[in-house]
Amino acid sequence: MGIGAALESAPTVAQHQFEPPGHPGKPVASDISEDALTLGWTMPLFDGGSPISGYIIERRHKGGKWIRVNKTPCKDLRYRVLGLFEDNEYEFRVFAENIAGFSGPSPISDPAKPCRPITVPGPPVNPKVKDYSCTYADLVWIRPTRNGGSPVLGYIVEYQKAGAEWEKVNKDDLIKQCAYRVKGLAEGTEYRFRVKAVNMIGEGETREIPESVIAKDIVIPPEIEVDATCRDRLTVRVGHNINVVAYVKARPDPEITWSKGESVFEKDKRTTLTNNFPVVQMRIKEATRADHGKYTLKAVNEAGEASATITVNVLDRPGHCQNLKLTYVTKNSCMVSWDAPEDNGGTEITNYIVECREPSIRAWSMISSDCTNRMNHTYQFRVQSTNDGGESAWVRTSDILVKEEVQKPPEVTWVKEKTTGDNPRISIDTGHDYSKFLLTKTKRSDTGKYVVTATNSAGSFTAYANVTVLDIPGPVRDMKVSGISTDKCRVVWDPPEDDGGCEVDSYIIEKCETRRMVWSTYSASVITNYCNVTRLVEGNEYIFRVRAENKMGTGPPMESKPITAKTQYNRPGPPDAPEVTKIGKDEMTVVWAPPENDGGKSITGYILERKEKRAVRWVPVTKSPISERRMKVTNLIPNHEYQFRVKAENEVGLGEPSKPSRPITAKDPIVCVFFLIDAFICFKLNWHCMCNLEPPGPPGSLKVVDSTKTSITLSWAKPVYDGGAPIIGYLVEMRDKVQMEGEQERDPEEGWKKCNTAGQLVITEFTMINLDERQEYEFRVSAQNQVGMGRPANLKDAVSPKEIHGKHLF
Repeated sequence: MGIGAALESAPTVAQHQFEPPGHPGKPVASDISEDALTLGWTMPLFDGGSPISGYIIERRHKGGKWIRVNKTPCKDLRYRVLGLFEDNEYEFRVFAENIAGFSGPSPISDPAKPCRPITVPGPPVNPKVKDYSCTYADLVWIRPTRNGGSPVLGYIVEYQKAGAEWEKVNKDDLIKQCAYRVKGLAEGTEYRFRVKAVNMIGEGETREIPESVIAKDIVIPPEIEVDATCRDRLTVRVGHNINVVAYVKARPDPEITWSKGESVFEKDKRTTLTNNFPVVQMRIKEATRADHGKYTLKAVNEAGEASATITVNVLDRPGHCQNLKLTYVTKNSCMVSWDAPEDNGGTEITNYIVECREPSIRAWSMISSDCTNRMNHTYQFRVQSTNDGGESAWVRTSDILVKEEVQKPPEVTWVKEKTTGDNPRISIDTGHDYSKFLLTKTKRSDTGKYVVTATNSAGSFTAYANVTVLDIPGPVRDMKVSGISTDKCRVVWDPPEDDGGCEVDSYIIEKCETRRMVWSTYSASVITNYCNVTRLVEGNEYIFRVRAENKMGTGPPMESKPITAKTQYNRPGPPDAPEVTKIGKDEMTVVWAPPENDGGKSITGYILERKEKRAVRWVPVTKSPISERRMKVTNLIPNHEYQFRVKAENEVGLGEPSKPSRPITAKDPIVCVFFLIDAFICFKLNWHCMCNLEPPGPPGSLKVVDSTKTSITLSWAKPVYDGGAPIIGYLVEMRDKVQMEGEQERDPEEGWKKCNTAGQLVITEFTMINLDERQEYEFRVSAQNQVGMGRPANLKDAVSPKEIHGKHLF
């Protein structure tokens, strides 16, 4: 019959039967560090009819633009936000997601500022007793190396009498300085002291001073140090003041005396004595020439005595000349002689002034040839001395008649540097007006100063000649060989003690292989006192010798000790056991850390080896060294267990292999499939592959960095392999060391106790406190990511807490 009339429905939109969820609760920040924090929130009150599949977190600088934090939705109600900047304020909000879409944003969190976690400060460094007596003790220390993230507000000092409890010294206020005087000690009592720092969190660890102190007076014998202004010699002019200052260190204060010769000074009108320990001073007003001389400062106490001598020089005009007389007269000359003044006025005589006159003439004139070329004339002479202080009084002769006198020839003597003696090689010929000295068959030892002296009744005259005898140089000194490598070395020496009387022109260096003992010249024209010797043969033993050469010839050789041409560097040490990641049925990725010891040379590459678990022979994976510390190993047999090890290489060669990695089976990871069933319409398949995630590897470089009598501080490095997910924290564990009987071995998992019980540890350092110094402890550290806890790294040896004074390296 046909088709009937159509009936239309109301419009319908194709959409889910679910709604987006409500917004999550207000996020709250916790576990804040300098670059990260943990954000927590509550589930939405309304899930829109569909389970919450994840959460999206956004952050911003306060009042800034929102930035998404996590690339993939977070399944938990907590998330560790990384990559923050210290002291910046951040705000956060959270979105929930279900099958219908995203919710609205949560309420904005309170501003959070990343900062270093604040803890109590570490112990003060190197406390010690600087001084003490029967009633007090002076303590000093250095501020802690760790302030706990908050400034140190002050310090607390405690003392303990023998057999008693510790008592707090500063009960009211904190000590602001790194020094303190403990008063009120009982004489003869033994005390121990300890110090601890305080910040806003509370009191830190104490550090005890190792030495105990018995309250008694310290007895120190006197020590005298003269002030630099008068240490060598103090010089003043006549009429000025003499001021001598010295520093005396002694306990108890000594008795001070000043003396000059046999006389002891006391306080009077001219002399002032001041004792203001450690400074002592003597002051003499208006000095005279009689005040010059050596002054002695003496300090005496019950422990001993000390003295110091100060030389004081008072400058004045010199005294008059002594013994002025006429020594001889000729027809055209005469000689006037005198002795130096008894008192030179405290400084050298610079010159003498000689004047003459005829008795009939009133005026005096300086000596000139005019008054010495006339015979049978009568003269008078006078002399005065001069120094920096002025001129002395005149001294004059009586009348002198100039006439000719017969003179005897002088007596002549030759001396070498004040030594005399018969020498068959010496001949001396002296005439009326000459003297000749002849030395035959000269030697190098004949070099020196030769003095000739002529003496007659009028006086004496001395002259000298410096004689140098040339010869070949002596042997070089202090010969050393350094910088030894496979093909070269450096030979160094000092110039010869005797250069032969002339400059050394060059050096001749020779070498010799000890197995052949044939010398060959390496260089005959070395002008420096060192030489870089090349073209050596690796493994051969060599001896070197050096000779100095001047214009007279070549000196005797000096030989070195035997050396072997070889490198001074070593092969690198073994790396830590490698970690295996990204495991498949026919491939694996292996990663490793560099060795702690590189042998003195940079690492140039690595060789990776593998073997099946039950096999004996290791097979290289790489034909040549690779520079990366990660490698993808392919062509594996499915379901076979493999182990890997690594060798490091430097310029010297290939080092020892690392320990094998743990056995790993080559197989694909398990795929987890989750079915989410729609209760109203249909079911959907939603699967997630978690094959690339696993727990992280063990931390590296675990070591002790600080220790006291009650605490130990550990540090470590991040694991080489993080398991494919960021490291979110660390677990520190310890146990007492137990001595097992016979060949028994302790269960590796027995007796471990968690140390960081206060919360998640996100930094790579931790301090264990309240330890017993008589007990040895074992420690281990594990890293954790989102998958779980990784394998632990064990401290190599058991340790016990003990004091560390100064800087030590573990």
